[in-house]
Amino acid sequence: MNILHDQKYEVSRREEPFRSIICTPYIGTEFPEANLADWLRAPNSDELISQLALIIAERGVVFFRAQTEITGELQKELMRKLGQLSGRPKENGLYKHPLTRMLGEADPEISGLSNSVTRQMYSTGTPKQASSKVSKGIPGTSRVNWSELSHKLEDFTRARPALNKLTESLIRTGLWPAWHTRRKTWPEDQNWHSDSAFEQNPPDFSSLKMTQLPKDTKDTLWASGYEIYDRLPEKAKQLLECLTVTYSQPVIRSLANAKNSSVFQGPRGSPNNLGTAMEAVHPMVRTHPVTGWKTVFAAGTDYSSDDEDDEAGLMLDRVVINELAADEGKLVLDKVMSLIKDSHDLQVRFQWRNPSDMGM
Repeated sequence: MNILHDQKYEVSRREEPFRSIICTPYIGTEFPEANLADWLRAPNSDELISQLALIIAERGVVFFRAQTEITGELQKELMRKLGQLSGRPKENGLYKHPLTRMLGEADPEISGLSNSVTRQMYSTGTPKQASSKVSKGIPGTSRVNWSELSHKLEDFTRARPALNKLTESLIRTGLWPAWHTRRKTWPEDQNWHSDSAFEQNPPDFSSLKMTQLPKDTKDTLWASGYEIYDRLPEKAKQLLECLTVTYSQPVIRSLANAKNSSVFQGPRGSPNNLGTAMEAVHPMVRTHPVTGWKTVFAAGTDYSSDDEDDEAGLMLDRVVINELAADEGKLVLDKVMSLIKDSHDLQVRFQWRNPSDMGM
């Protein structure tokens, strides 16, 4: 972790009014005694929620235990306040998943999550046996103004030879080792992803609330995009900051083409999230608008350039680097994914112990 991260977090930590536990040095803070409903009802509620937004921006994810007083409406109110108090545009609202209507959600701003629902949403073949319902949460609010995060790219027709030379140099010197693991060999729980990256303006905050504990596995993992960026060699950082990535969700696009009336075409949180394309281009490295720290944004469950399904018939996110050839892009994305999967100290593992445990 660089000095900027340490100094800025120490500033915010001195102002925290509630006891907290640092889950890992790089990501994750837990508030074991806090009651979010009290925070929302407090006279200084805006101050508390604004501070919470800063801590989430710095620490990546925060956790609360047994929030039994947080109803669906209070959860939505909390997400609205987090967005409003951290500077999101006034015209933005809570995110609505494009398949919410198809899945029959009672409230389009609250999505029920479970293995069976995931298979229903993303399967094009015969899905595996699904397990019991796991969690319920809302995807949060979205930002419109990402201009400060975007990088103006050079003409890559002119810059392409230099990029090729830099990539070859990184491989030859060992600063960018090749990674041979294929996606199809990964266990399903290794499918890391960035939520709703196929939207022009993905949500800025999201909230997960457990409604029914699963019988077996009760863990969810998050990884720090800040720390991924910090661990890259300087030349690799320079390369990534010149790149853009196209994210798409083929199964949503296919369903949208087949059943327009069943897919919510927007606006989905942001006025920019419209239609059925389910595809967006983002910088591979973003600068967080609250902290000013750089983070690697490119992470997806699949980054092949073809439309081949996996063994379970599950069509996953597509992640493609626009300025590199397919093999070069795969090398870069493999490196990012290897950092996420193999650097356990930049991950945080949260065990869901109680109904109404929350992560955001």
